[in-house]
Amino acid sequence: MRFAPALLLLWPALAAAHPLAPALLELRGVTAGDYEVRWLTSVARVRGVDVTPVLPARCRALSAPRTAVRDGEALESAWTARCDGGLAGATVRVDGLDGAGIQVVLRVAEQGAPVVSAILDARAPAFEVPHQASAAGRLLAYGALGVEHLLTGLDHVLFLVGLLGVLRGARALVIAITAFTLGHSLTLGAAALGVVRVDPALTELGIALSLVAVALAMLRPAVAPGLLARHPGALTLAFGLLHGLGFAGVLSGLGLPQDEIAPALLAFNLGIEAGQFVVVAAALALMRLAQGATWSQWTISRVAPAYMIGSLAACWCLERGVALLA
Repeated sequence: MRFAPALLLLWPALAAAHPLAPALLELRGVTAGDYEVRWLTSVARVRGVDVTPVLPARCRALSAPRTAVRDGEALESAWTARCDGGLAGATVRVDGLDGAGIQVVLRVAEQGAPVVSAILDARAPAFEVPHQASAAGRLLAYGALGVEHLLTGLDHVLFLVGLLGVLRGARALVIAITAFTLGHSLTLGAAALGVVRVDPALTELGIALSLVAVALAMLRPAVAPGLLARHPGALTLAFGLLHGLGFAGVLSGLGLPQDEIAPALLAFNLGIEAGQFVVVAAALALMRLAQGATWSQWTISRVAPAYMIGSLAACWCLERGVALLA
C-alpha cells in the first residue's frame, strides 16, 4: 500500500476542514422593475480576495448600500436597484469566486412568482434567470449545496473514513452509518429551524475531538476493541448529533425566509446523504482492493491514516480551541 506518502504530500491542501460559509445574494421584487438587493457574506474570508455581485447591465442602484454585521458572523449589505424590464432572461454573476473558496446561493424572488434559486461557484459564477421558476430547480440547488458541503468538508469525510477503519463486519457498519445519519439529521433540522442554537466555534471544536476519538479507535487491535467498536450505534449517534450542528451552520447562515427553510432543509439533507454514500462507497472499494495486502502492508495502510487523521484533528482542536477563547 503506497498511499501514505501521497497523503503526506497532500498535507498542505488538507489543512482546512471546511470551505468557508457560502454567501447569499438575494434580489426581491418590491414593485415593477424595482428590487431589494441583499448581499450576505461571512466575516471570515480569504485574504486579498474580493468577491462582488454584478447585476445585469439593465440594472442601476437607486440607493447606497447599507452595511451591518449580523450576529458577529455575517456581513450584510442591502440596497435598492431598478432593473428595466425585470430580471427574466438577464444574467447575474459574482466576480472573484476564483480562489475565494466559497459558493454563493442566488435567490431571485419576483412579485407573485415562485422563487428562483441557484448555486454559483468558481466553475459557474453566472446564472441566467429563467422566465419561469421551477420548484425542482430550487430543490436541486440546495441538494447540490449539501453534496458539496459533505464532500469538501474534510473533517466530516475523515470521520466517515475513520469509522470504516474501526468497525468490522457489515452489521456493525450498517448500524453505525444509520445511527450517524439519524443523529445529524435530527440536529440539522433542529438547528436550521431555530429550535436549538449552539455556538458554532464550540461545535467545530467538538467535531475535531470526535475525529481524535476515531483516530485512537483505529489504532486499537482487533482483539481489544474500544468503546466505538463495541457500541457503534450509541457513539455514532452522539457523534452524528454533533456533526449535524456543523451541517446546520450552512443553512442557518443564509438567513432563509421561513417558508423556504423546510424544503431547503430536506433537499440539503438529501444532498448530504448522497455525498455520504459517495464517501462510504469509495472507501469500501479501496478497502476491498487492500484485502490481498500482506500483514505489514495492511498495518501501514491502517496505522498511517490513523496518525494522519489524529494529527489533523489535534491541529484543528488547537486552532478551534484558540478561536473559542478569543
